[in-house]
Amino acid sequence: MAIVLDLGTLGGSSWAADINDRGLVVGSSEVEGSWHAFLWEAGEMTDLGTLGGPTSSAEAVNNRGQVVGTGDVEEGLWSPHAFLWEDGVMLDLGTLGGDTSFGRDINRAGQVVGYSETVDGHSHAFLYEDGVMVDLGTLGGSSSIAEGINDKGQVAGYSVTDTGGIRAFLWEDGVMTNLGSLAGFSMAFDINMRGQVVGTTSAPSSSPAVVWADDVIEELALLEDTYAIAFGINQRGVVVGFGTRPGSPAFRAVVWEGGEVTELASLSGEPTGSTAYAVNARGQVVGGSGGHAVLWNP
Repeated sequence: MAIVLDLGTLGGSSWAADINDRGLVVGSSEVEGSWHAFLWEAGEMTDLGTLGGPTSSAEAVNNRGQVVGTGDVEEGLWSPHAFLWEDGVMLDLGTLGGDTSFGRDINRAGQVVGYSETVDGHSHAFLYEDGVMVDLGTLGGSSSIAEGINDKGQVAGYSVTDTGGIRAFLWEDGVMTNLGSLAGFSMAFDINMRGQVVGTTSAPSSSPAVVWADDVIEELALLEDTYAIAFGINQRGVVVGFGTRPGSPAFRAVVWEGGEVTELASLSGEPTGSTAYAVNARGQVVGGSGGHAVLWNP
């Protein structure tokens, strides 16, 4: 049974998006009516600031403590740009030529992935390294989004295809591969060093969380209902995300391990909404419950 820890807030609601192997947690919290990226360490939540506008959000942290996310660059104007935060400095990563970009993940080498508006107004997945943002292209359609990157530089995400559908992809060495689906759409959100990719897909009678590995799509167990989504996977293959139970629309944070699905406790102890987004090498899970960022310790 995992023990749930309330990570607090910067003044309002909060949620946690990622945790590294050292136990550093990042996410977002309300600050005087706006949302700000935070870094939580050893019981203390620190406001990481913004790129000059009113809001920011942190999405990922690597084992070097580098943080990736998105922040507004101007007051009074929706102007999100991907950022890289390190040692108190928040760097604007720019765009692929359009007005906006969004940072989603970072690996140990400091490679950043996300998506950005291009000159023609479409969103394309990008890889940022050494000061350069590279367009990863699409699966033939107009847009794509990169969600995860491992330390090998393999990228997972999803893209519109040439027939208009949405499919999960794996990008490696300049090639974007369609991972397929069980029936209809699919979306990928994370990838580990073994090349296992997690996400969700439509199936004939459900929309389960899935793992793509070795050209096989493994359907993960559901919480008795028809919908689940996997957001994170660690190097041991432990998967986290959320699903639903019959008669309740509220999401329930869950862990998939050894072929079984386990519901994580909420802050209140009652069956209220909770979400899980990431799991580290030690099996620590982060997400949200009761409007607060939380950490589940195994």
